[in-house]
Amino acid sequence: MDTVIQPTIVLLILSLITEKIVNFIKLQHETLANKHDTDLDEKIREKKIQRLTIIVGVIVALVSKANLFDFFKENFNLFWTAEDFVELKLLSNIVGSIVSGMFLSLCSKFFHDLLDILLQAKNLKRKLNDKADWNFNNITEVDNYINQDESKRIEYALIPFKSKLMQIENVVSVSSIFENDKPILQVHVNGRFSLENLIPKKIFYSGINNSQKEAAVKIINDFEPISHGTIYPSSNIANSIPYINNTGSMGGKVYDETSNEEYFISCYHVVKSPNHNWDNFQPVGNETIIDITYNNSSCGLLIRAIRDEQIDIAVMKPTNGYEVKGAISGIGTPYFSRALNNNDKFYKTKVKMKGMVSGYNVGFVVDINLPVKITYIDGVIHQLNNLIFVQALSGDTFSKGGDSGSFVVDEYNYLIGVLVGGFRNTSYIIPIQTIFNKTKTKISKS
Repeated sequence: MDTVIQPTIVLLILSLITEKIVNFIKLQHETLANKHDTDLDEKIREKKIQRLTIIVGVIVALVSKANLFDFFKENFNLFWTAEDFVELKLLSNIVGSIVSGMFLSLCSKFFHDLLDILLQAKNLKRKLNDKADWNFNNITEVDNYINQDESKRIEYALIPFKSKLMQIENVVSVSSIFENDKPILQVHVNGRFSLENLIPKKIFYSGINNSQKEAAVKIINDFEPISHGTIYPSSNIANSIPYINNTGSMGGKVYDETSNEEYFISCYHVVKSPNHNWDNFQPVGNETIIDITYNNSSCGLLIRAIRDEQIDIAVMKPTNGYEVKGAISGIGTPYFSRALNNNDKFYKTKVKMKGMVSGYNVGFVVDINLPVKITYIDGVIHQLNNLIFVQALSGDTFSKGGDSGSFVVDEYNYLIGVLVGGFRNTSYIIPIQTIFNKTKTKISKS
C-alpha cells in the first residue's frame, strides 16, 4: 500500500505547484482569467486553460524528473543527477516525466481524493489486523470506524453546496444532519425569504468510485437568530453626533496590518460629525458610531479618519461586545483583494455590491484612475483622484444615496474598493489597495 501512497503524495504536491503556476499565468491574461458571456467563447477559454495546464504540468514534471515509471520501485529519487543522462535511461526519464505531466493536469483535487481513499483503505486494513481473535466487539469497532469515516467524507462533499446556498438572499445558515444514516441538508431562512425555487429538493454528489449519491434538502422557515451586538456589511451606520439625516453603509471587516486587531470601515463622510476638521481628524475617545439598523445601538468607536486627494475613509473599532460579520449578503465573504488595471477597463470587468439603500447590484468597470469632484454634505466640493468609474449592467443605477461606504467586489469576490459617491447612472469607487496603504489595514489576518 505504501508503494502507491508515496507516488500519490508526490503527484499531489506537483499538481499543487502546477495549479499555482497556471493560476498566475491566467491572471496575467484577462481572456483566460474572466469568464465569457457566450457558451462558445467559454468553451474555447476552457480548452485554452486545459492546454496550458498540460504544458505547465509536463514542464514541472520534466524539471523535477518525476518519472512515473520509477514511482513504483522500492526507491526512487526526484530531480536529475549525472547518472540520469545515460542514453536509454535519459529516454525513459523524459517519456516517464511527460506521462507524469499529463497526470498533473487532472488537478490536485483528484490526487487529494485518491490519497484519502488509499489512506482509508490502509487504516481499515490496520484495524482489521490489530487482533487475531475476532468477537462481537471487534466487529462493532470496525463498523463504527467505517461509519465515522463515511460521515466525514459526506461532510467534505457537502461543503461546496453549503457555500453556494449561503450566497442566496435571506438564507441565514446551512447545516447537515443524519437521519436514519442518510444525510439531510437543512437550509435555515428568515421570514423575508421568498426564493424557494432557487433551492433544489435534493443535491447530488460523487461517492466512492464516482457513484452518484444524494442528500435531501429541507428548508426551515422563520429562522432568524437575534444577537444584540452584530453588525453586517451594508448595515446603516452614522456618527452619534451627525449632520442631519447623514448616514451610510458599513463596508466590511478589516484588520490592523500589524496587530491583527479587528476593525470595520466605511467612508469618512458617512460617520463625520460637524465638530470634525476634514483635514486633521484627531480621535478624542468619544467618537461613538451607532448602528441605525439595530435601534441606534452604540456599535463602535471612530479611531482613524482620512479625507485627502485619494481616499475618504474611516476606520472603526467594534465596542459593546459587537461582532463584525465579514459575509456580504448575496455575495459572500471577500477573503482577497486586488488592484484593477487597464484590462479591467478594456474587458468591462463585472463588479458587485450590496448597499444599504439600493441592495444587491451588478455593474461593470467603465474607467480607472479617474479624478472626480464630489460635493459633500457641508457644501464643500473636494476632488478625489484615481477613482474607479462603474455603471450598472441593467438600466437602473449601480448605487444610490446612502450606499456610500459599501464594499465593491469583482465577479470572483476579490475586494476592489469602497463606494464613495455617484450621480444618476455613474458610481465612483476608491481603490482598496490605496485604502489599505493609507489606513494601515488589510483584508485578512494572514
